[in-house]
Amino acid sequence: MPKILGLNLVAVIAASVAFFLVGWLWYGILFMDAYMKAMGISADASGGSFDIYMAGGLLITIMQVIGIGLVLKWKGASG
Repeated sequence: MPKILGLNLVAVIAASVAFFLVGWLWYGILFMDAYMKAMGISADASGGSFDIYMAGGLLITIMQVIGIGLVLKWKGASG
């Protein structure tokens, strides 16, 4: 299995997709109007800035998954 910082790459990708889907459900489906109002984003915003938000969100999600994985590895979690 390919590794990234000693973590299984397939597991990192799977967990990142799962986290990203939970975030999409939470901020994109359930509470989209409240979130957009709180962030000051208009509903008719052009696609350019939205793409940057999505790419940034995915990058942050991957970094969170790697961070959680490293902490669990350093603490000796077995499974």
